[in-house]
Order: sequence, then C-alpha cells, then structure tokens
Amino acid sequence: METAGGTKDQPTGRTVILTDRVFQESPHRLTCASFSRFLRVKRDIVNPSYLFWYLQYLYNQGEMYQYHLQHTGVARFQYTQFATNQRVNIPSSSVQFQIVSTLNTLEDKIELNRRMNETLEAMARAIFKDWFVDFGPTRAKMEGRAPYLAPDIWSLFPDRLDDEGKPEGWQYGKVYDIGKVICGKTPPTNTPKYYGDDLPFITIPDMHSKIFVLTSSKNLSASGAAYQSNKTLPKGAICVSCIATPGLVIITTKPSQTNQQINSVIPSNAEETFYWYWILKNLGEIIRQGGSGGSVLSNLNTSRFSNLDIFGASNKMRRLYHKYAFSFFYRIQANEEESLALIAIRDFLLPKLMSGEIRVKDAEKASEMIL
Repeated sequence: METAGGTKDQPTGRTVILTDRVFQESPHRLTCASFSRFLRVKRDIVNPSYLFWYLQYLYNQGEMYQYHLQHTGVARFQYTQFATNQRVNIPSSSVQFQIVSTLNTLEDKIELNRRMNETLEAMARAIFKDWFVDFGPTRAKMEGRAPYLAPDIWSLFPDRLDDEGKPEGWQYGKVYDIGKVICGKTPPTNTPKYYGDDLPFITIPDMHSKIFVLTSSKNLSASGAAYQSNKTLPKGAICVSCIATPGLVIITTKPSQTNQQINSVIPSNAEETFYWYWILKNLGEIIRQGGSGGSVLSNLNTSRFSNLDIFGASNKMRRLYHKYAFSFFYRIQANEEESLALIAIRDFLLPKLMSGEIRVKDAEKASEMIL
C-alpha cells in the first residue's frame, strides 16, 4: 500500500481514503483533508473495494489501535507505519470480487432503505405541513379553489381562518395537554446490577437522524428498571432531548427508560401519536432557537418543557392525520428494522470472509435467503 498526504487532489479512480476510524471509497476526483490519507493500490493485485472492506475488518478487530501515537494528549494515527508494517490478506482476484459483491449487496440494500425512509418521511412531513402549518385546505376553501383531497377528508377542514390566523375551532395549548410528561433519570452508575440487557436506556446519542429508536447504546437490568419503575415509558412515547443537544425527537418502539436529559410525552390517545410527533418535532426547532429570545434553551427542565406552547387541531383532525400517515411511519420502522438486521449480518460475515473461516458461496447463500 502507498499512502498519500491530505489536502491534495487525487486522480479519478477507485481511491480508498484512510483515517484512524473511517474508510471511504470515492469514484471521483476529490480533495482529502489533512487528517486523512489516500491509499493508492496496485489494481492488478488488489481490488480497491476489497481493501476498503479489509480495512473495516482491521478496525473492527482493533488492529488499528497499535498504530496510535499519543501526542500532547491527543492520539494520532501513524499512517506511514501502518502502510509499511500492516499485513493484508490478499486472496485471488475472483475471491476478492466475490467477497466485495457479497458485502456490497448488503450495503446497497441498507442504503436503499435509508433513501426510501428519507422519501417516506418527506411525504409524511409535507402532508402535515400542508394541513397544519400552511392550512392549505382551509385557504383553498376560502379562495374558492377546487378540492384536492377526498370529499370525506376535505369536509373536515374549517371553511375560514379566525382572527389569530388559524382554522376556526383549532386551539393553542401546552405540551402537558398532549398527555403525561416524564423526565428521565439515570440509576446509580455505581450499582452494576442495575445495568444489563432487559430494558433499553435511551440517551441523546441514540436519538440522532431517526424517527424510531430501535436500539440503545445502554440497557438496564430488570432490577435497574424496577428501581425507578415510574420512569418506564410504553411503546409509542415521544422523547424530546432538552439538555446538551436540545430538540431531538424520537418515538419508542418498546418499553424503555431515558436519562434526565430527555423529557418524554405519553400521548393520552395513541391514535394521535404521529400528529403529536410532528408538533414536538417542530417544537424542537423552537427549543434549539430559544423561542423568540434567540438564545438556545439548553437546560429545559420538565416544568418549562411541559408549559411550552403548542398548536392543536381538533381531535378528529389529529386522529385523521395519524391514520392517514400510518402507512408511511409503519414502512419507515420496518425499513429501519430490516437495516439493523442487515448490518448485523454484514458485521457477522465480514471477519469470517476476511479470515477465510467461511466460504464466499456459503455467505452468498445466507444473504440471498434474507434479501
């Protein structure tokens, strides 16, 4: 392997970018930051995509840490020593191709699910915005425009806006009007028996870039959950981060608990959950901006959170949106669950393929059964 320094344009071609933690492939001309390195491979010997996966394998196995050098308290990765000393298992070209094909098939499906979920989320958000933010149907009625929704749905929207600029009959309220508000709590960390694998313990890192939380980096034992049983959330609770990284919003998929940086709302009516998800999601923007004051509400306690203003359509409209958007949210959750399964399979196969513990054909058969 040959390393090239950062901040340089590299020629077009399959180039592996190496840092101490992340590996990427690029088919395009690009510029690499100073903390990364390019690996230019001899293509007649190594498939760049195979090297990409092999480097992932080395990192997952902890092989990269021996090349870390502590410098002024910060670990630096010794690229040159790594490229000079690290041995790489290079099978035949055909085996390399088969390994890459197997792993990329899984990765492509994971990426497809991610893109599909982006589209589904955008569709669900667009409907909510038209109905409950822009008041599209009501404005269309006021302007005498033709209906663009089914008659039974169109008839439910008010015919005019009131003096506050909202559809007649729809009211402002408080977060506590949605349902029960619970602030999370962390069981004593000096009591090991409180931590295990029985109940998800949601923290802020588990909330990024998702609608549903399916896994958590930490879990409680049964005794840990029982220690603070009044903090247990049911499936369908809506969690909002209010401290440190405010404004993140997710929906629980199973009984869970959270730490004290998160306030959660258990909707009084589960058939309105997806409506309230977007209300709290939009509220997240207000939390980050600090309302009209402009400063971030970075330490929003439960009382202040519960008393934040929200906009509530009629009960019938809230239930209608939940029912209307159910298929979008259901598909998003199903795709996320499938991707988690595919990631687990990929991570299981990667070391076994690279070490030769299992044959490529066996791995392909396993993948085909799932895909």
